[in-house]
Amino acid sequence: IALSGDEINLREEWKDALFEIMAAGGGNTAAGLANAERALKLLKNMKKTAADEEYEKAAKLAEANEHAGNNAEEEDDTIEARAEAQFREWRKSVMRLILSWHRDILLLVCGGTKDLLFNKAHADFLANAAKNVTRSKALRNLRIVEDMHRRVEGNLPDGPVLNYGFSRLA
Repeated sequence: IALSGDEINLREEWKDALFEIMAAGGGNTAAGLANAERALKLLKNMKKTAADEEYEKAAKLAEANEHAGNNAEEEDDTIEARAEAQFREWRKSVMRLILSWHRDILLLVCGGTKDLLFNKAHADFLANAAKNVTRSKALRNLRIVEDMHRRVEGNLPDGPVLNYGFSRLA
């Protein structure tokens, strides 16, 4: 996943929820699975939001068409496809945010300064988290997140991918 030039297009409440999950840390399999469950719940909420918003847009469009004398209505398949596309973009942003978190920890572990962090608002927490991680663990965590991203983009179900990935994060 390339971070340069990639935007993280998530609502602030979703970012905050994701930062809470990341701040909870892992350390063991049980904690990792709990974080995976929280992340999966967030993704399900995002998927529902995408569907709700697309159906709302379609209803407004249908109403506008009706007033214009046009009876054309969008098919449910089209609406669902747009909702799925929006969800996939949001999910990609989630993976970018998780990756940036672990990239920041690796940067600090390797001696980088806080002004180079992607998540500057969380610099103090990241600095504390970096104290408990070795370079090899930080790099391993980065690779785990990249693997999670490849798997979800390869259409593997989110649940098993998140459970496997978060349970391995140190």
